[in-house]
Amino acid sequence: MHRLRPLFFLFLPAVLFAQNSSRPQPPRLVIDTMEADLGQARSGTVLSHTFRLENHGGRLLHIRNIRTSCGCTASDISTREIPAGGYATLTAKLDLTGRSGPQSEQIRIQSNDPEAPNRVLKLTAHAVPRVNVTPRTLNFQQITPASAPSGRIVIEATTDTPLRITGIRTANSRVETTLAEVTPEHTYHLDVRPLELGETGHFTERIEILTDDPEQPVIPALVMWQIAEPVSVAPRRLNLMLSESPQAVTRFLMIRGQADLDPPLEITSVVWEDRDIEMNIGPGGSFGTRVEFRFVPEAEMDGERILIRTNVAGYEELALPVNVMTP
Repeated sequence: MHRLRPLFFLFLPAVLFAQNSSRPQPPRLVIDTMEADLGQARSGTVLSHTFRLENHGGRLLHIRNIRTSCGCTASDISTREIPAGGYATLTAKLDLTGRSGPQSEQIRIQSNDPEAPNRVLKLTAHAVPRVNVTPRTLNFQQITPASAPSGRIVIEATTDTPLRITGIRTANSRVETTLAEVTPEHTYHLDVRPLELGETGHFTERIEILTDDPEQPVIPALVMWQIAEPVSVAPRRLNLMLSESPQAVTRFLMIRGQADLDPPLEITSVVWEDRDIEMNIGPGGSFGTRVEFRFVPEAEMDGERILIRTNVAGYEELALPVNVMTP
């Protein structure tokens, strides 16, 4: 009896291995492609693609949830229960109504596949709008207070359907617009000119182009510009902070002149009014001229000025105020 025990334990691992090998493998979701490029189509078109979902495992594959990234994307699956060796089809639709340019949407699939329970499918396409507006952002970049530049926005129908521009609206009346019909009921030129040229700074204006197109009745466009003085100084104010233990600090100024100045900007002197503080003036690369000075901040400096003298008419002397703050 004792001699049979070794033989029993010798055959036990083989029996357990046979039992384990006979167990069905868990479900495994395999998808024919994870990304579908639907190509280029006109706005208003509904594009579709059918994905093939296969079960390469040994047990039932259950599709628990399907979610799309936006309301413009819909999906329809043939079955949520896929047997071992079987497959299902998932048809995804992308609605391009009111869309323009590159499009990218996702479909998230949750299943009982233990190795990859979450899968993400991707749909891409390029929507061609029924009405094309170029550019959507008209950027004048940097202009001078004396200039009054004008830019052009082209409005063009991409279909054979007649297009009428019914109106132009501006959000803050910062620009002047002139609309011209180039090709009857097809192509229009909208000339835009900034109106606020008195103050320096960054400006934006929103334009709304009103059309009779049912998909694009209101088309937004943005106008941007920056007004800079012929000579600018940064920062516009020198802020200093006093400390309990006075110590020397280093400060910088950047002085820049417009590229079209004739003659070019020349800085004749930089002085701290009523103080003898040494300053070093040198090139600052594309940022202009750099002024560096080192000193110990004092409470009495509050309200003083740094005077910058140049060769530019109307900007012969610029005053930079000094502001001293206490902790």
